[in-house]
Amino acid sequence: MNTITNERIYIFIDFGNIHREFLKLNFKADYVKVKSILSENKDLIKIILYMSVIHPIRPSIKGWLSRLERKHGIEVKYIYLKVLPSGKKIEKGVDVLLAVDMLYCAFKDKYDTAILVSGDADFIPVIKKLLDLGKKVEIWGFKNSIALKLIDIVGNNNVNYIDEILGDIEKI
Repeated sequence: MNTITNERIYIFIDFGNIHREFLKLNFKADYVKVKSILSENKDLIKIILYMSVIHPIRPSIKGWLSRLERKHGIEVKYIYLKVLPSGKKIEKGVDVLLAVDMLYCAFKDKYDTAILVSGDADFIPVIKKLLDLGKKVEIWGFKNSIALKLIDIVGNNNVNYIDEILGDIEKI
């Protein structure tokens, strides 16, 4: 029998970071399954998916985001892609939004453990601050793209690899 620990967790998903890796693998992830695996035996307080979107949001994307929130309790926070004069679209501000939420919720003592789904080295400063605050940080990323400094900071025991659960999170 699986018993839930008293460890309160927040899951923060950097959609852009992991989605790029899924695209390389031609893989479609089921984020409800991701939520289930990452929160197994833990007291999941909140899960938030951070992403950038094109304005206006396509109806199919809007429907997917709505279902994630309404049916599955996955909060979605997004920022519109910036469009340069050349027409190129770039993502700006998503990592900052995620980092601010991680710190704010830590200061408000809303969780014991932050689970960050990203391998992005941009999160190193926020992770150091969370550890200084006495919070535990777990990282989920891809073996080939996780920043080695992230592993150094949180320790090998607090790093998990998405590569190892692909069969369990595939969208069918």
